[in-house]
Amino acid sequence: MNKDIVLIPGALATPKLWKQQELFLQRDKQLRYVDVLGSDSIEEIANRFIPHAPKKFTLIGFSMGGYVALELYRHIPNSIEKLVLINSAAKLVSEKGRLERERSLDLMSKGKFDFLIKLIFKNSVFDTQKHNELLPLAQEMAMEVGVENYKNQLNAILNKPDHSTLLPSIECPTLLIASKEDNVMPPERSEHMAKNIKHSKLIYIEQCGHMAMLEQPEKNEPNIRRLAVSSTAVTGVAMHSVDEDGTICVNLNDYNELSDSIRFRAKIDHLTETLNCPKEISNFSISMLFHGGQRYYISNLYLWAIPYRTEGLYRGDVDHDRSIYNGKEFFIQRDIKYDAMQIPIIQILEARYSLSTTFAMIRQCDECDLIVEAYHSEKIADPQKLYYQIRDTFEQFICLFLDAMLPEIKTALPNQKWLALFNDQEFRNNVIMRKAVKKPLTQLTPRELQCLSMISKGMTIKKISEYLHLSSETVNTHAKSIRTKMNCVNITEAVSKAFRLGLLS
Repeated sequence: MNKDIVLIPGALATPKLWKQQELFLQRDKQLRYVDVLGSDSIEEIANRFIPHAPKKFTLIGFSMGGYVALELYRHIPNSIEKLVLINSAAKLVSEKGRLERERSLDLMSKGKFDFLIKLIFKNSVFDTQKHNELLPLAQEMAMEVGVENYKNQLNAILNKPDHSTLLPSIECPTLLIASKEDNVMPPERSEHMAKNIKHSKLIYIEQCGHMAMLEQPEKNEPNIRRLAVSSTAVTGVAMHSVDEDGTICVNLNDYNELSDSIRFRAKIDHLTETLNCPKEISNFSISMLFHGGQRYYISNLYLWAIPYRTEGLYRGDVDHDRSIYNGKEFFIQRDIKYDAMQIPIIQILEARYSLSTTFAMIRQCDECDLIVEAYHSEKIADPQKLYYQIRDTFEQFICLFLDAMLPEIKTALPNQKWLALFNDQEFRNNVIMRKAVKKPLTQLTPRELQCLSMISKGMTIKKISEYLHLSSETVNTHAKSIRTKMNCVNITEAVSKAFRLGLLS
């Protein structure tokens, strides 16, 4: 499999456009960039790069970068193993597009480059709430490109070659990404390419404008990763990851609970490295099984998790059978006897992914069961011995990891976000590290307990003050005292902690 990925930015953009994608692309690939400055010709930009092109590579182009990508395919098709075109087109520029670009040239001739940058940005980002966040980067890239280079780029676009006749000859797997709200490059342009490229898959990004890599990088990442980073097969129906032996895995889009691990891969990898995950564990997974029935899964198994979860968990995965793990501190997965109806998960992991199962760490509380599974890239002779050797270090890592991932987890679990497990760090750490939950050293006064009970029932400070005939300032003082005595950041955390400690019922 090739190790090179070539990225081509669009007009008025620099390689900084790809900074979010770089986090996951450069993990095991060599990234290269095509220089799109200093020329007023798509053909010339492509021809300048050809002498420096790798022998085999994946090619990703955005907008005008897609024009250059298609021109590169015209000249060196055998070098391009995979192709990704984001909000781009093969046809000539439309009459509307021509008028808009001529207007841009006119504004620059009048010295209104700064105004033009803001105008283009406003038309390229659909989510207005992200304008303040993304505008500085857009301005920074535009100023690096400069007036003269942008004039050249616009002329290159206006005189671009028609690549429509090239499309049927494209043989490599091709991913087309189209933003539904793209005013610059309407989705119809990508649809035209999808109809004419044999091995292509078209994916839409909802509620997104032209600058998709900036506006919704989390939507682009799993799609690009499946084609650019892993071995893939692209069909007209669905895109699947494919193992080295040709086994087709399940489309990730069908299993939303797995997608968070892929979307947050950059952060998870960073935390795994900086929070000192034990070196004896190459991969881990955390399954949260809430007693209300919902579950949540996060891991650094990534695409390996697809066949593991779909072939195992959905057919009675033993490590999620409460009759097996209830009341235990850990279990060794190899010690579990599978019945005839269960898929041999251990063999799947070892044969397909060279992963040796080690142990499953179990932590239970009244709200949730945590199953933390550990894997290693080498076979472990004595998993039980390993568990006791690294238990404390692994527990500390899981505590820190969950602390760092809380914003993402709570967003994914709106119905569970008020649980003590998510709002009381001391409680969460005690559960993971097998410690008893300590009660507050200072007990609440009867009045404080009364106020806390009313708050737990949804009463506001004003309502409580009216009911108890107290001033709002006095009720606020009681609330502050409650937070201090219970060592809580906010009153919501105090209410959750009070229920857990039995102070409220």
